[in-house]
Order: sequence, then structure tokens, then C-alpha cells
Amino acid sequence: MIKALMVSLVLITSTVSMAKGDRAAKDAELKSACAAEISMAGCGNKDLGKGLLKCLQAYKKEHKEMVISDSCKNLRKEFRDARQSKKSEAKPAATK
Repeated sequence: MIKALMVSLVLITSTVSMAKGDRAAKDAELKSACAAEISMAGCGNKDLGKGLLKCLQAYKKEHKEMVISDSCKNLRKEFRDARQSKKSEAKPAATK
């Protein structure tokens, strides 16, 4: 019983740490692709999932002349599409 509990605990812990590592990798990828935009907007102190994209979006809304690089646009779209597909997979199918 204790052995099974320990195995479950190890699996849960490793899954959570992999998710955190994945988040850090995505954050680093986005910060690299959008470095100029992040610097211009003053969003360098924010992380992905903790206000970085909202900061960029708010700055862009106030400064219409801001040009976002293709690499940054493409990566942001990729992240948005992945998040939306995850949400749609999580929703149960409507039954009639």
C-alpha cells in the first residue's frame, strides 16, 4: 500500500515538474522571438502566463504604430491556437 502511494506521488511530482519545465521553455522561446517588442513595451519583468502577453497587447493597443515582428506574431498565434485546442478538447461534447 505504501509502495503504491509512493509510486503515485513520484509520478504526480514528475508530471508537475515536466509541465513547469515546458512552461519555462515556452516562456524562453517567446521572450527570444519577441525580445524587441518586450523591450519596447517594458514588459521584461513579466512571464508567459503571468501577464506578458497582456502587457504586450495593452502596449500595442496604446501605440498603434508598433510593428510586431513576424516571428513574434507566428509564435503568439501558435501558442493561442494550442491553448484553444486544449480548451476544446477539455470540453465534453454536447449531446442531444
